[in-house]
Amino acid sequence: MNNSRSLVIAAAVLLAGVSWWLVSEPRERDTAGARSTPARAPDLPKTALPDTVAKNATEIATAKKHVAVAASADAPAPDWSRRLEESDDFWAFAESAIGLAKNGDGDARYWLALALNECEFVYSMYFLETLPGKPPRRRTLDEARQRTAQNSFYKADDMNLLEKRCSRLNQAKDAPFGIGNDWMDAAFAVGNPLAQLNVAFNKAVIGTQDPESEKARDARSEARKLVLDATRTSDPDVLLRAGDTAAWLVIKDEGEAKRRRLSWTLAACQRTPDCEGLALWQKFRCNWDSQCQPYETPWDIIRRDAGSDFDEVERRARELNEKIDAGTLEESDI
Repeated sequence: MNNSRSLVIAAAVLLAGVSWWLVSEPRERDTAGARSTPARAPDLPKTALPDTVAKNATEIATAKKHVAVAASADAPAPDWSRRLEESDDFWAFAESAIGLAKNGDGDARYWLALALNECEFVYSMYFLETLPGKPPRRRTLDEARQRTAQNSFYKADDMNLLEKRCSRLNQAKDAPFGIGNDWMDAAFAVGNPLAQLNVAFNKAVIGTQDPESEKARDARSEARKLVLDATRTSDPDVLLRAGDTAAWLVIKDEGEAKRRRLSWTLAACQRTPDCEGLALWQKFRCNWDSQCQPYETPWDIIRRDAGSDFDEVERRARELNEKIDAGTLEESDI
């Protein structure tokens, strides 16, 4: 299995949906036919979810109506993405989200899941050392910074902020805000688009296992349906994160997989002025891409990736946005 594919799988497994931009790197298939295990979160102990978690279609509709009524109040809906990005204490962030999450707000549930999972998986990966027969040991900041040389998801300078964000949560003896994966499931249960894409990505990867089997075909079909439903919103985050799923849905054609991923990435770029919606994508992308230059924009990176296919990628991106705006996107477009 080549290194790029390994990084995509590792990000999905280790981070369990923590930071989608970490899996938005070039994805190249194993042309020798080897297949990895499906990208999925590790099994974690479950905690009781709030009673308002939707269990069926009726409850999902009720939860969506509840959130819509709440959003119509005088106060604007929280910008959870910005709050998470700007937070230096995920305990405080969780406190701000937990009430709405319990009341059925899918956005609050999704971003709460990301915060909790970042401290569960990413912080632990860098700051906690577990050796056979010995109790876990917390690494120093310097030791955590040294560990960044072993994997390219984060840089040494990122460890300072990671420590600030997760120290309080990781010192807790229990899970005061629940388990991140449980909240991700709860976000999916009420139709949160980003949580849908989390599931769609996993199904797309499962669809590469014995790809001609009925199970694989069903998984790919389910992934397409989820992406199609998620793109009912024109949120650039949704379009950006749909790209990796779209790429994994292509079987035995690496060039087409790359064009699809880049088309969705560029479509997301076109949704914000100067491609500013891809700023975090660029930051984490350039953590592992030695070709990145200080003067490059996300558009420059997409153009460099696309090479001679850029005109086709740009045409497809424009078409995707036109269809999304017109409500005419189809499963065959994914």
